[in-house]
Formats: sequence, C-alpha cells, structure tokens
Amino acid sequence: MRSRQFIAQQASDFVPVDPSAEAAEKLPAAPMVMTAYAIVWLVLITYVWLLRRRQARVELEMAALRDRVNKR
Repeated sequence: MRSRQFIAQQASDFVPVDPSAEAAEKLPAAPMVMTAYAIVWLVLITYVWLLRRRQARVELEMAALRDRVNKR
C-alpha cells in the first residue's frame, strides 16, 4: 500500500527539464579528452624514462662487477 502511495507521489512530483538550462550545464568533451590523453602520455613517458635510468644504472653496476671478476 505504501509503495503505491510512493509511486503516486513520485509521478505527481515530476518536473520536466528546461532545455535551455541543460544546454548551459554541458561541458565540451574535447578539452577534457585531450587533457586526459596528455596526462596519460606524460605519465607513460615519465615511466619509460625512469625505467631507462634504472637500466643504465644496472648496466654500469654489471660492467663494474664484470671488471672485478675479470681482474681475479
């Protein structure tokens, strides 16, 4: 019984959306998409750059170890 009253109240509370107000609230998607792509690319480039630095450091350490082993 309460659910019917609730449904009836919801039906009577309906207010149609004003199309002019909806247009004013819309944000253009293109700038947000471009910003998201730029952030993803920056994060990816930074990650690859950090990996390359670590790899270079490991290669230097391996060269130093190789020299120490060859001297023995």
